[in-house]
Amino acid sequence: MSKNIEQQMNGAELNYNRANTFTQAEGKMINRYADMDSFAKELYNEYAEVQERYEAHDVDIKIVIARFRAIKTRMRHLEDSAKYILTNSAPDAAKAEMIIEEANEFKALLNDFHKDVERLSIDSDSMHDVFIPLDDKDKQLSEIFKEYKQYKNDLYDKVSKGGFEGGNTYDANEQEFLGSMASVNDKQSEFIGVCNLVIDRYNMLIEEVEKTYAQWDKCNVMIEMMKFTVVSPYDISLVCLN
Repeated sequence: MSKNIEQQMNGAELNYNRANTFTQAEGKMINRYADMDSFAKELYNEYAEVQERYEAHDVDIKIVIARFRAIKTRMRHLEDSAKYILTNSAPDAAKAEMIIEEANEFKALLNDFHKDVERLSIDSDSMHDVFIPLDDKDKQLSEIFKEYKQYKNDLYDKVSKGGFEGGNTYDANEQEFLGSMASVNDKQSEFIGVCNLVIDRYNMLIEEVEKTYAQWDKCNVMIEMMKFTVVSPYDISLVCLN
């Protein structure tokens, strides 16, 4: 009798032949082999799919980083302008009013930017949620492989010390498959490398954003000071920056 299984990982066909009916032990071994093959292919595809999601997330992060750089540049301009006016012995009230108006516009821009940051945060959390199951599946594949090897070793012990009725064809097919399984490990390494890069980029962005928010709070204090020390406090057209 023979049993042929089309292997998912490399497209080759597994051939297991014997003269008599398959024993229960042989059936367990071959079924576990098929499980291992299909699970490995499934895991490989999931690594590739989730990696694409991380790469798309990285594109979004880079877009926000580019916008963030422009925001920092504009904030530095406001900060420098406010410092100049407040330290000038004869501050220009008209110039101060212009800076206050720019600050109002900047605040609206910053609020809009913060929405982008919040969206990235939500996406980052969702990336983490799809990462964890893959780690669990990798452990499951290891367990399936251990069970398969145990079934095979038990069968070897019962039949012979050098092999079993499946013959060298099966052994060759198995070695070819196990070699193709290395592609799962390669994909996992590539996947983890991409994930770490994206996560590090996101964390650095958030760290810099938080520093900039703190810096803006200080800048905003100077803007408020200009309202009451440079610009007439009776000008009701000025709206307080919150």
